[in-house]
Amino acid sequence: MFNFDVGHILVDTSSSVSVMFAEAFSALQVPDNMINRSITNLVSFFGDVVQPIRSIHLPIAVSLAPHWGYAYHLIFLILDCPTTFNVILGRLALA
Repeated sequence: MFNFDVGHILVDTSSSVSVMFAEAFSALQVPDNMINRSITNLVSFFGDVVQPIRSIHLPIAVSLAPHWGYAYHLIFLILDCPTTFNVILGRLALA
């Protein structure tokens, strides 16, 4: 269905969630029927409460080109805030 390479990924083993930032999410052009709008707040790296704008369950493959690694499904919270990363993979993504 989708085939995107995403760069600027932070792997954060202390984070309990995986996050995709709004600008990267918009580039995916995901159909509305795949988006979950019932979400809860989360606590940011700085201790303040952040309201995600939505969440989505997406298939991902983690690899170093040209070799394919593992493929699995992952839930991402979508955040609209400034960052240098497109995605943060939390510890559950690495399990």
